[in-house]
Amino acid sequence: KGDVELAISYYKKAIAIDPDYASAYYNLGVMYAKKGDVELAISYYKKAIAIDPDYASAYTNLGDIYDKKGDIELAISYYKKAIAIDPDYALAYYNLGVVYAKKGDVEVAISYYKKAIAIDPDDADSYINLGNIYYKKGDVELAISYYKKAIAIDPDYASAYNNLGYIYDKKGDVELAISYCKKAIAIDPDYALAYYNLGDIYDKKGDVELAKSYYKKAYTLDPRLRN
Repeated sequence: KGDVELAISYYKKAIAIDPDYASAYYNLGVMYAKKGDVELAISYYKKAIAIDPDYASAYTNLGDIYDKKGDIELAISYYKKAIAIDPDYALAYYNLGVVYAKKGDVEVAISYYKKAIAIDPDDADSYINLGNIYYKKGDVELAISYYKKAIAIDPDYASAYNNLGYIYDKKGDVELAISYCKKAIAIDPDYALAYYNLGDIYDKKGDVELAKSYYKKAYTLDPRLRN
């Protein structure tokens, strides 16, 4: 918290010296967003854009804020402005994938995730999200391939291992499912859903006591899993 306040003071000093210093306004937006003061963050991002209309990352950050505020259409407009300025802005394409998936427009979401990957082949998050979409569409093998691509890029991507564990359990490959869920927990010992999935697997195997221990751990970490 102290570092954020110190950074804010320095950026404000920079603006006092140069009132047209767009990056200082942008960075103030970042700092206030970290503090949770989104309205002030918005005002600073917009000030940065007023000085520099081609400030693509300012548009993207505004998109992030409006997405979190639930104004998806406004978020989309800001992400698209960022792309109009920088057509190779992988993060903006990724973010568009996220918001279109929220809207339920999965085909558009897919196209944006694939565009993000075309620009940044190491975008593990886009692979994960594509895996999620294809699993929901019923294309399990394609989902698996995307999760495995995410792991190839980021071997510590816990949710990719958990998702693979969940899928292999559904496919009936119980031992492989267990190994993937345990790998997720080894990476993230507080991964409640992975404990829950192990509880589910062991419950179906008839190992009631072990299942109970995993469920108990899952519920301790995330009581919402009881519902």
